[in-house]
Amino acid sequence: MPLGVVVAAPAVDGTGMRQRAALGLVQKLVAAVAAGSVAETWTPSQINSNCVLSNGDLTATFAGVAQANSPGFGTRAVTTGNFYWETTLVETSIASDDAPVGIGNTSSSTATWRGNFADTVDYYSGNRCLSGRSIVLYGVFSMIKKLFFMAALLAPGLAYGGNPSANLSVQIVPSGPAVPAAAQAAGFTTLAANYDFSQPFYATQSNWLDCSANNDSLPWHVGNPGISLTEFPCNINQRADPVTGDTVMDFQYLTSYNSYGQTGQFNTIGAQTINNGTGTVTVSFPNFYVEAAYRVGPPYCGSHNAGGPNGVWSWGTVGPLEMDFTELWTSDCGYGDAAGANHANNSPLPGYASYQPNNLPPGWIQTAYHRYGTLLTSDGSTSAKACFFVDDILQSPACGEANFTPGQYASRNYLIASATNLTPPLPQNIDLYIKYIRVWSCASWATGHCDGSTLFDNGSLRYWH
Repeated sequence: MPLGVVVAAPAVDGTGMRQRAALGLVQKLVAAVAAGSVAETWTPSQINSNCVLSNGDLTATFAGVAQANSPGFGTRAVTTGNFYWETTLVETSIASDDAPVGIGNTSSSTATWRGNFADTVDYYSGNRCLSGRSIVLYGVFSMIKKLFFMAALLAPGLAYGGNPSANLSVQIVPSGPAVPAAAQAAGFTTLAANYDFSQPFYATQSNWLDCSANNDSLPWHVGNPGISLTEFPCNINQRADPVTGDTVMDFQYLTSYNSYGQTGQFNTIGAQTINNGTGTVTVSFPNFYVEAAYRVGPPYCGSHNAGGPNGVWSWGTVGPLEMDFTELWTSDCGYGDAAGANHANNSPLPGYASYQPNNLPPGWIQTAYHRYGTLLTSDGSTSAKACFFVDDILQSPACGEANFTPGQYASRNYLIASATNLTPPLPQNIDLYIKYIRVWSCASWATGHCDGSTLFDNGSLRYWH
């Protein structure tokens, strides 16, 4: 199966992201690539001096300096958008040397094999690479020189290693999920984050989730706003959905947790992109559109408010503004709702409830996967609008005014996902199955606030752009 690296890459110091490789002896960038792809050559000004270029800059011959690492960059640079890299070693296998491949920005030094972690990311290992197999990197990158979130994966049966001679086949193909219509309308076309829980990277919990609330190098940490939840088991695991077979992230609250004696938001299996243990917000966003696909397990009648709320939501760094993209409940025979609140002044944000008149798609049920979206826009000083969507359908009669205080216009938002037993005891387990969480914003989302200057208002859909 074709595998590679998908990159959401805003500009980094104006240098852009480029294919990067390093290998002893010979490397060759092969021009024969798939239709619609872009062939790479070596960049003469950005390759280690141990390498001699030939064959129209397709071949780099290593000078044979003992134990010397000799990286170089390809010619194709990208600064924004989503791209897919696939690299395949062909011809003879590599028997003795190491062959890292990856991407980096040109702040990275070609005098060292990997530069530094803020500028490059490689798949690296020695003596285990077979000819004709793809070297695969998969990940999501928030390229702000501080946050790097990625995984290095191998195709099934792939071994990795080195030899005196190898060819390197490279192609760059635009890729990534479609931008939702509301995000597109607001000008939020940059994929700022894509937590795709179907990927093998998420099978290892420690790759992405800090279960002890003490590791700021990871993007997600156990907890709820202001609550670390470290007394609970870190029962957040990738698994196959028992009904659909999809590979998902399961936030599971077990009935045995009733014995912990907690209630409300303290009684939760949750994760968030702020570390309550250190106070560090590890991933945050300004104005944005968030889309998450999830469902819950089977409902039961009775035990009011025991089976929820369960879902994906956000919390502001100033105020704060809470936005519950959709809360799904397994108690009370099952239902769903979305809403929000500005806790700075107790202003509610209108959403929907499945048991009241609504705009939900036909056949909606909380036990099936749906796409839950939320759009937050502002003009930066006088108005902020929040809208809730289900499968791209606007909910509530209209988008709501968030009633920001002056300081909230500079606020950022972090993500939370949680399964909660609000009022125990819980008669059956809660399973919140999440396929993905995606965030779109403007190109300058990492440092800017993505404000708009023009209000669109058709009487129901309202946003600044």
